[in-house]
Amino acid sequence: METLRRPKVMKLTEKNAKKGRELVETGKLGIVLLAGGQGSRLEHEGPKGTYFIEELEKTIFGIQCLKVQKSKIHLFIMCSTENVEQTENFFETNDYFGMRGRIHFFVQNNFNLLDLDGTELKIEGKSVPASAGHGDVIRSLSKVMGLIDDLKISHLLISNIDNINAQLLDYNFIGESCESDLSLKVVEKLEPNENVGVFCKDEEGRLAVLEYSEIPENLRNLRDNEGLYFRLANIMVQILSVSVIKKIMEKDIPIHYAYKKKRIKGKMYEFLKKEIFIFDFFKYIEDYKIFMVDKNSNFAPIKDKASVSEAVQRYKNYHNI
Repeated sequence: METLRRPKVMKLTEKNAKKGRELVETGKLGIVLLAGGQGSRLEHEGPKGTYFIEELEKTIFGIQCLKVQKSKIHLFIMCSTENVEQTENFFETNDYFGMRGRIHFFVQNNFNLLDLDGTELKIEGKSVPASAGHGDVIRSLSKVMGLIDDLKISHLLISNIDNINAQLLDYNFIGESCESDLSLKVVEKLEPNENVGVFCKDEEGRLAVLEYSEIPENLRNLRDNEGLYFRLANIMVQILSVSVIKKIMEKDIPIHYAYKKKRIKGKMYEFLKKEIFIFDFFKYIEDYKIFMVDKNSNFAPIKDKASVSEAVQRYKNYHNI
């Protein structure tokens, strides 16, 4: 841990905005939205993306689609086996928000749930599959890679569906991505106890994310003259070249185990959920850039009912509503 370092961070400028606009206008940028989750924490029955935000009079899917509706962008929406049918029906009902033919769905892979002793959980004699986590997007993109190649897309912007302030057409950021295999947006972590992962360089000098729960007390409070030393907070907005995705999709990455307690078929179960994280693939990428951006205008996640009010306010402030 003592040999961890903070990677170099840059500020976005307008110098490559023209390149970014060209990438969009020529159809070489695709956007991937990670939308495999359900809206249970929002007290909503159905996929999280179908959650209707009353104050904005829009669904989360609607907000994201309207950002790129008038462009040539193709959207690739990663669903789960649990919500793909509902998601497809929702888009059909809403006439694909005027983007019919430019919205494509693919389903992420599953891992079977585990009992607390590490054996496979069985319910009524059957294994219980669950989505493999956001990192599976790198591998599951293989299911639509033929289409991506046919469309001559060279770069993919990947973002969580629930960040309603994700700037999907930030030409400055997109332009910078033309010159590297990986471009990342981060925001500044201000408080040591803020529950967020931060980017670092590991003992071998490779890009990694240090999860909040993994940061020792001395490193969590470490400061320099600008603030916390480990302050590059991950907001899950990244652009990768298609060529590097193809190179890393079969690389070995760790599996993470999350303790869960959930009611399944009317009975409460405790179990372990296996997940892979997208940032664990980043250690295989040497050509990357990290950009510090304003938190309020780039990050407004809707995770649960308690987070809606703040996210909506950030959205309204950014859009001058």
